[in-house]
Amino acid sequence: MSNGSAAGGMALNSTSGVISGTPTASGTFSFSVYRTGQRRNHLVPQSLSITIVSGLTITTTSLPNGAVGSPYSAQVAASGGSRPTATGW
Repeated sequence: MSNGSAAGGMALNSTSGVISGTPTASGTFSFSVYRTGQRRNHLVPQSLSITIVSGLTITTTSLPNGAVGSPYSAQVAASGGSRPTATGW
């Protein structure tokens, strides 16, 4: 990794190319990695960035009581996080 850094707590395995770890801060982190070009020993820079969002926090502290045999519905509030972008949710 060069020219920047991954998020704190994250690291790039130079052998496998896996970025892993537990992020310690939120934000967008830009960095460059080098990949082998068509000629041996020819390194080509690749700019990348990763965005780490703050964790989801449930802010609701209590829910109303329910009654046996009666439908129940309550809204739970949350802050932080981000909407899922994966399909199949």
